[in-house]
Order: sequence, then C-alpha cells, then structure tokens
Amino acid sequence: MLVFVPSYSLLAKLMARWQVTECLSEIEVHKRVFVEPQGGSKDEFDQLLATYRDSLANNRPPGRQPARRGAIMFAVYRGKVSEGIDFSDYFCRTVVNIGIPYPAFKDVKVVLKRQYNDDRSTPNRNDPSQGVLLNGSKWYDIQAFRAINQALGRCLRHKMDWGAIIMLESRFAQRWNVERLSKWVRQYMHVYRTFDEAKMDLDAFYKTRIKEDIDAGIDDSPVNDLLPATDSMGLSSPTTEASPAVRLPLTT
Repeated sequence: MLVFVPSYSLLAKLMARWQVTECLSEIEVHKRVFVEPQGGSKDEFDQLLATYRDSLANNRPPGRQPARRGAIMFAVYRGKVSEGIDFSDYFCRTVVNIGIPYPAFKDVKVVLKRQYNDDRSTPNRNDPSQGVLLNGSKWYDIQAFRAINQALGRCLRHKMDWGAIIMLESRFAQRWNVERLSKWVRQYMHVYRTFDEAKMDLDAFYKTRIKEDIDAGIDDSPVNDLLPATDSMGLSSPTTEASPAVRLPLTT
C-alpha cells in the first residue's frame, strides 16, 4: 500500500501525532510501516525500497494469496516514490491520496512564476511572435493535479494489474476537480458518504479480484516488461484492459 501526502512537513507531523496516539502501533500490527525520507542518498533510498518489496515477497503464502502481513509506504507527492518507480502487482494493491498538493502559495519561486505567466497570458501587440502562456492560476492548478495523476498510476503498471485508489479529499466530490484527473480514472469515480459503505465495497472488490487471479492461475509476480501506456501529458495510465480493475472510493 502507498499513501501520499502533500508535503514532508505534513508527513512528519502525522508520524509524530500517530506515535503519541498509538495509531502507528495499531497500523504496525497489520502492516510493516515505511516512510519516504526527505533527504538521504540514492543508495539509502534503494535499500529502503528493497526492504519494502522483500517484506511483501517473503510474507506471501502459497497459492497466490496476499501477504500475511502487508506493508505500507508513506510518501510525498512529487517525491521519490511518486514518480518513475514500478509498484506492479502485489507490491501495491492500494494507493491512498490525501489532499491536493498545491505548491506553497507564498514560495518566492511560485509567486514569480505566477506573475510571469500572468504577464504573458494575453497576446503581446508589440511582439506578435511571443507565445501566449496559461495564466498564473491555471498553471498553479496544473502543478497540483499533475502530481496527483503521477501518483495514481503507481498500482496499475500493466494490462493484468489491478488495484484500488482511495482519494481522501472532499474536494473530489466536486465535478471540476474530478475533470482534472487522468481520463482513465474519471469514469470509475464513486463518492462514498460513510466509512462502512466504502469498507464493504473494498472488501468485496479485493475478494473478487484475488479469487479471479487464483481461478485463472495468474502469476502475479511483478511483470517488468509490460509497461503502461502514456497519455499526452506524459502521465502513467493503464492500458484499456487494466482500467476496469480501478476502484475509487472517496470520503467527504
């Protein structure tokens, strides 16, 4: 399982809070917990990733059943985990997205970029050759949803792959925010108003998919040579055959 949050500072606060409330201990009863580091070397991160994968591969009973004790990786949008890493098959059957990762509004670079785009969002009569850019607000929105879309594809990496995507954000009950998600996601969106309703649907989804894999004799060992299609924005998106395996419960 992968869980994405908007920033490293929020991730640190969540970990500290959950330690005090013993929520983290309850999670560790069921899943080994991993946290994406903000810094560190590539070798250190590669070792963390290898340990995460080993903890899932080594705890699987025979017969393609899920791991006896799973693993959960807490990570950050735009971080190391969210881009360019393959979590196919049993390495990730669930992606949880918390919040919408808008860039820091008062960051100097963000402020200057928005001003730059605003200044060039209308045609320049003195220089017709100068291209027209998106205005600052549209650019700002795109940065957030590009990061979300990049994280969404972590659990669907080839045509036989499947997984659930959980959006913990009330703003995804609004149509205009859903329309900013990748096309392959939108048609499977479903808003759950209660936790029990979402849990019941998720339980049924996992049981059905696991049984189908077992009955079909599908080997769900990671398949590295089957890569997803890429849409026009360069975001990961599953092939047509994989799309029906998506489930997207939201809490509001």
